[in-house]
Amino acid sequence: MRFTDALDRAAEEIKRPSNMPIGHYIWQVIKHPEVTTFKDQDGNEGDRIDFVCQCVSPTDDVDPDELSAYGDVTKVQLRKTFFVSDGAVDKVAYEKGMYRFKQFACVALGQPETSTVSELLANAQGCRFLGELTLRPDKENPEVMYDNLGATAPEA
Repeated sequence: MRFTDALDRAAEEIKRPSNMPIGHYIWQVIKHPEVTTFKDQDGNEGDRIDFVCQCVSPTDDVDPDELSAYGDVTKVQLRKTFFVSDGAVDKVAYEKGMYRFKQFACVALGQPETSTVSELLANAQGCRFLGELTLRPDKENPEVMYDNLGATAPEA
């Protein structure tokens, strides 16, 4: 079905799709990580590192009935994002952000700690890892939940 096939459909018929079943999944980084500048609500600047990840398969802790009702999880893409504050403004926040990035790249993705940050970014695409699918409430409407890629670990 194409978008143009739905032109006569009433908007009230369009419902919010269900969330993925919570649990652990194997994920794969499918694109070179994107690094962009951001500014938070307080005006602090920093960098955002986005890893676009695609679901490869569920693990045994995901409810099979919920999976069946949801559909093909291997088409789902989520971002694993890290924020690194401007170190000239907040050195502690900068180091915390860098550490979280390193933990993901070196522990979950299995890259060597002797790699440079540039090498970690360049070699991330294609890496697989275990990631927990959690739900995150919308900031403005806590009843609306979004799929969230939470804690990560090596694929095993």
